[in-house]
Amino acid sequence: MTPSAMADRLLAYCDAIAGFSVVNTLAFLIALAEPDVRCTLVETTSLLYVGILVGAALQNAGLVYLRGKERLLREASGEELNPQVAQTMHAVQVGRIGLVWFYSLVLIGVLWASSNSTCG
Repeated sequence: MTPSAMADRLLAYCDAIAGFSVVNTLAFLIALAEPDVRCTLVETTSLLYVGILVGAALQNAGLVYLRGKERLLREASGEELNPQVAQTMHAVQVGRIGLVWFYSLVLIGVLWASSNSTCG
């Protein structure tokens, strides 16, 4: 495998991390639609907030690490990136990080809103 091919694979892993964050949040929101699940989670909301934030931080650490390794592999292969391409890749990386945090904060907001609902 060439360094360039490995760099492309690392970018695919970054996309997978961002996609996992979105799918994970949507699955959790679907689970929250069930009243029994929602009422059970009310007792552990603060622990869930911490878990969501730690998960988002770990996902972002993975994104930053993989992107750094991707850049090193591109440099090792002698591949010169056009400044406009490098800027676009940076913007995509910021977008991935933004997606992870946005969906994590949406999940926290929905959990907070549902913890105020009455269960009986």
